Amino acid sequence: MDALGALTFAMSRQLNADQKDGLASDLSRLAKDAQNNGNAELEMLLLDLHQKARTGGGAVRPISVDGGAAGSAADLVQPL
Repeated sequence: MDALGALTFAMSRQLNADQKDGLASDLSRLAKDAQNNGNAELEMLLLDLHQKARTGGGAVRPISVDGGAAGSAADLVQPL
């Protein structure tokens, strides 16, 4: 998950269902505008953010410091 995806995921978790739908719809509309303007990179980014807003981000697979998959999310949590 990239930084924008993480931000969209975290923000959408704080929204009620109607607000989440509004955010996802806005991102979808922006992606369509990017497609119409021939900006494929922006379109793909916005579609990814749309999916994260719509689903609350879906499953997040933890990544260890070396870039491999961590055994569990608990492996990445530092005690206070």
